[in-house]
Amino acid sequence: EYRALKEMKRPLASSSMMAQIQKEISVMRYLRHKNIVILYEVIDDPQEKKLFLALQYVEKGPIITYRTADKSLSQPIDPVAMLYYARQMAAG
Repeated sequence: EYRALKEMKRPLASSSMMAQIQKEISVMRYLRHKNIVILYEVIDDPQEKKLFLALQYVEKGPIITYRTADKSLSQPIDPVAMLYYARQMAAG
């Protein structure tokens, strides 16, 4: 079974955006439905500026491409970087 790794810029811990992300993650951990992507794991190192979500792989990709707060488009992770993260996840 494949997994997808979503990379997000980590907002400041004190920001309302971080509170919203934490709330959504806590809800996603318990949702199990055929039409909802499964959240398997959250990789969060407070010293890094990124947050990673290990999700169920959806073969046809994202439904939409969206603009982030800094007006950049969402992008997939580079395959070389993905290999590094996958090794880290497998190592525990």
